[in-house]
Amino acid sequence: QEENAYQQQRRRLYTEVQEEKERAAELLTKERARLGEDRQKIEEEFNTKAAKVQAQHTLEIERIQKDHENTLRDVKLRIQVEKEQWLENQKQKQAVDLMAKEREIRENLRIERNKEIEVVISKLEEQAALQKEESQATLDCRIKRLKDK
Repeated sequence: QEENAYQQQRRRLYTEVQEEKERAAELLTKERARLGEDRQKIEEEFNTKAAKVQAQHTLEIERIQKDHENTLRDVKLRIQVEKEQWLENQKQKQAVDLMAKEREIRENLRIERNKEIEVVISKLEEQAALQKEESQATLDCRIKRLKDK
């Protein structure tokens, strides 16, 4: 009878151990499933956040590129305007310089012309004086000849 009791207790303990093993296996399976789900959720959250960050970075890069393009366009426009102003200023300066040079040349030509006119007048006066002397000498000779006759 003791042997029966011992065998019964042994079967009961063996059954309890088996049931405990099954519960432990079931708990382990459930825990693994839960961990798998948690891992999947974490990966999905990570992927979602990574995609969101990447999208934000892409938008930021596009914004920076647009800002850069706008700044570059503004700088090019400003340089073009400055170049056109500089060219216009150069044209005006050249026109002023040309007019000053033209005035200087005209003044020099006028002075040279006046000198030449004075030289011609002097020569004409000399010629007139010489002719007058010659005419006077010729007249004096005639008068002398007439007186001598």
